[in-house]
Amino acid sequence: MALVENHKPNDSLQSDDDDDDENIIYVIDISNGSFPEQMPNRIESGDTIEFKTNQTDEYDIFQVYKDEDNYYRVNNGFELLNIKNNTTKNNRRILLSLNLHQSKIELYFCIIPSSQREIILKSRKCLNENCEKNCLIIHKNEIKFSLSDNKESQKLILHKGDTIKLDWISKRGNGYRIEEKKFCPISGGLYKVEQTSEIITNRTQSKGNFTKTFNEFGTSFLFRLTETNQIHDIIVCIIKDNYHIKHIEITDINIQPNVISIEQNDSIIFEWNTIEKQTIVQIEPFIIDQTNQQSIELKTEGKHFFWPNEPSCRGYMIHKFHETGIFCFKTANNQIGTIIVEPKITIHSFPIFGDQLILKMKTTDLIQFEWKMTDSQDEPILITIDANSSVVPDTTGGLTGIFDCSIHKCVKVEPFFRHHFHTCEAFIFNIPQHGLYNFSYSDNRDDVVLSVIVQKKSSCYV
Repeated sequence: MALVENHKPNDSLQSDDDDDDENIIYVIDISNGSFPEQMPNRIESGDTIEFKTNQTDEYDIFQVYKDEDNYYRVNNGFELLNIKNNTTKNNRRILLSLNLHQSKIELYFCIIPSSQREIILKSRKCLNENCEKNCLIIHKNEIKFSLSDNKESQKLILHKGDTIKLDWISKRGNGYRIEEKKFCPISGGLYKVEQTSEIITNRTQSKGNFTKTFNEFGTSFLFRLTETNQIHDIIVCIIKDNYHIKHIEITDINIQPNVISIEQNDSIIFEWNTIEKQTIVQIEPFIIDQTNQQSIELKTEGKHFFWPNEPSCRGYMIHKFHETGIFCFKTANNQIGTIIVEPKITIHSFPIFGDQLILKMKTTDLIQFEWKMTDSQDEPILITIDANSSVVPDTTGGLTGIFDCSIHKCVKVEPFFRHHFHTCEAFIFNIPQHGLYNFSYSDNRDDVVLSVIVQKKSSCYV
């Protein structure tokens, strides 16, 4: 059983200034010691909150939860300390990286003068006057588009777990359908992605919809095709980030979800609002025989996760998992939940017009080729593998076996798509086989070749 540690979620979730172009940032003025009456209309998961004050006195802000008319500090919750008028932006921000399975949640905060910290924090319970006005309503990130007959190609930057919902109505009676494809750097072609049971149809319709949840990092292209299979427009989806906090809700009869997967260094919110008193504790299960199983409760502070207070009908705590492994917990009425902590996936940035010509990565990592549209004046960018100079050991069937190209049945890229690929300015994918891969980005053989050394992955779990 792997070990875990207590850690506050915003230790790694404060927003860097360099990310301002991609993050939506809402500024909240706490100069009066509480949230203002006028708040943003809609804050979504993935947005950033920046607190500001014009006071020279320092404030502390920390997360609390509401239990009827009382407020209690959240164990390992969001926390910002010593905020004043000249505090740097990075130390005044919280990134709301929440993967929600419900439509919205409420987050409450306590705001106190920093000078009163030691006195106030002697008790779990916080004064109502410091909390009751400080509520953020966080909505599940919604990505919805209504398409018309106009050509509407666009690029979306998404998180893993995001769902995109498209609908269209043709006023001209034209029929359309959506087809997801991926680009193969070996063949330089496109292959169709097999779809799940989400809302998808292979028939063209004048009025239709398309729903897709992206559960993997990478780059996908959503083609809107006409009745004659002509490309009407393309939506490129670049999945390059992960939500770092997931939510588990405990009820009197079940745990939702009772099995959940996260990445290393991500966090879990454990929450309940029940009739019977509840608690949670990490356990080490073991099998006695084919029909009986028992468990040992693990309650070492700083090493295991557990509710440190008396059983209660209302509870809320956050725990960050630093180690990979499979972790089990049980509730007061012996419901069992499982948390699978997978190795953190690294995405390596590789600017194709930068000074770097060689990159090293593992088979579990991803590579993100980056460029600017203005960097290449001669021809559109297209990333392909140079099969002649690449060296891939222990592979039968050559490079085509690595990306299952023979299964993909790749179709040659049309000039229109190459131009669109150029506008994406990023391409993310995984190389599952170790070896030396040389990539080119143009048809000009005199251009520089970019080399990627892919090493075998190490052991997944400790």
